[in-house]
Amino acid sequence: MDDSQRLVSGQAWSDYCDRLKALGQRILKEDFPGATPRDRVDGFKHLARMTVYGLLQGVFFDREFPVFFRTNGEISQWGAPNADNLYIRARINGDGTYRLRGNMSTLYDFLISTHHGDMHMGKPVVFLEKTAQDFEIGPDGNFEIILSAQEHPGNWMPLHPDTDFVMIREYLVDWDHDEPAQFVIEKVGNEGRAPVPVEPAAMAQMLDEAVAITEGCTVYWNDYLREFFAPYWSDTRYNVFCPPQNVVGGAHNIYYAQCVWDLGPDEALLIECDVPHAHYWSVQLNTMGWYESLDFANRQISLNHKQMRIDPDGKFRVVVSQRDPGVANWLDTDGYRRGVVLYRWLRSQDNPEPTVEVVKVGDVLRRLPQSTVRVDPAMRREQIARRHRHVALRFR
Repeated sequence: MDDSQRLVSGQAWSDYCDRLKALGQRILKEDFPGATPRDRVDGFKHLARMTVYGLLQGVFFDREFPVFFRTNGEISQWGAPNADNLYIRARINGDGTYRLRGNMSTLYDFLISTHHGDMHMGKPVVFLEKTAQDFEIGPDGNFEIILSAQEHPGNWMPLHPDTDFVMIREYLVDWDHDEPAQFVIEKVGNEGRAPVPVEPAAMAQMLDEAVAITEGCTVYWNDYLREFFAPYWSDTRYNVFCPPQNVVGGAHNIYYAQCVWDLGPDEALLIECDVPHAHYWSVQLNTMGWYESLDFANRQISLNHKQMRIDPDGKFRVVVSQRDPGVANWLDTDGYRRGVVLYRWLRSQDNPEPTVEVVKVGDVLRRLPQSTVRVDPAMRREQIARRHRHVALRFR
């Protein structure tokens, strides 16, 4: 049966549903988190997220008439998305010419990159990446960028023939003021035209691609975490950071490092580090297995260089725990016994490595400098309320 017949007969949809059903059984295997009812909730919620992402990526956007759509955000999360980023992408072809217009007057920075495939699809190729500083931006924040294989005067990003999408990371650092930028993309020559109706064979292939993306995301990141930490663990050691490094398939100018926390209800992970000389940096908490960020709207699970309180000795100190120790630089584990602490240094001139120590929550204040900024319950609620308002505006 060819693809056209598969679609018209309904077989393509049945195949899609069968593969989703099998994936629901796959995440019940022992190599996925599943010791608690909460693990099961997280797993099936993650599968629902990946189903949405697969359909968005596989079915709903045309390379001939591209638009930017949100990916890896408040709904579909994979690969430890940065709580300070708004991720958008548009599907394009490497042999096309595209005009990207925008305005970044409300944004701290953006990083734009061209790609072929994703890490979870086994094709982690990043051809080129640039930041806002690499382009001429008008005093009002307006800009125009041409993406094409042929060189173009002005703001230009060359396209490799195998390019299949362009991605933008928007950096929202001051959560009290920063708002998303404006980005509009169009294929030169298709302005004012409309796409042709989708053929049945193409629709069948889109459904196949959508479920393949969902399968890839769901399984890959769970395997990735185990394989990533294997060289740094001896007898399953926790609460130890790996060295900072670039990640194949990630941004070239971001250094990452992470550790798995393992903490009881009355324990805290005390992280101490020199402040990096970086354009942007942050520390964030993520889940095991699903590799999602924790709830960054309703809990303080991340702090960036704008939000972090720096001590007089030039260091920052972060407390990771379930119980609130009453300090400004607290990251809330949301009750998870284990998870992943991740830091990012963007365009850093150095790569300082933190020290970590497990202490009792009741001992935290005695272990921190007297200059440590303290936070009472009312102040904490106001912190969270401001986070919630920002996230609601970001994803409006």
